[in-house]
Amino acid sequence: MVDARSLLNQVLLDPRTPRSERAIVREQMGAMNEELIFGPRILPDDPLVDTYRVQGGDSLDRIARNEGLAVDWRFLQRINGLANPNMIRRDQTLKIVRGPFHAVVYKDQYRMDVFAGPPDDPSNWMFIRSFNVGLGSDDSTPVGEFVVRSDSKLVNPTWTNPRTGEVYAADNPENPIGERWLGLQGVGQYAALAGYGIHGTIEPDSIGTQASMGCVRLKPADIEIVYEMLAEAVSVVVIEE
Repeated sequence: MVDARSLLNQVLLDPRTPRSERAIVREQMGAMNEELIFGPRILPDDPLVDTYRVQGGDSLDRIARNEGLAVDWRFLQRINGLANPNMIRRDQTLKIVRGPFHAVVYKDQYRMDVFAGPPDDPSNWMFIRSFNVGLGSDDSTPVGEFVVRSDSKLVNPTWTNPRTGEVYAADNPENPIGERWLGLQGVGQYAALAGYGIHGTIEPDSIGTQASMGCVRLKPADIEIVYEMLAEAVSVVVIEE
């Protein structure tokens, strides 16, 4: 399965592959990665995953930090199927994924593709999964290259409407940005682009439309996964027409 995924990835990244065939390949690879990445199965020849033997005093957060993983500790909980993150035991074998992961947003298709690979070499990225997104009203989501800004990832964030000044508390069910926020900072020629982010929404029907103030929004379940996979100051986010 690992070799098959690699071959499909070559087809996906080949610019000569028609768009219709790419859609089929993404679907096939996404199904494979549900097992290879998001499930507890570990294949010894998969370069994207590894194992870790739990030590005394460990927590998922400590494991992620000590192992230098470019993922949130909640991702370890997810891929290992742990109902309670505090119930790991000494000598237990956990599946770990080191990352880093990156995202490419295709505005014309309202789609975000997540890849694994080195930040500075997209030609060696491996496709992982696609997500449907919502974008900024009046085409206000900018095209460019970004990085997930340091100290910007928030769970259950507060939010201030920049147009009205209205403040939404963290636990306000009417908070438009939902339960997760990742800030974006433009890089290179796009360095002036700031204030944009990736977040959730309380309006899932807005996915696939232009409805935000310029940010990229995802359904509540999807933003949780993307939040767990993208790392501050490491993960690249590219927004294309």
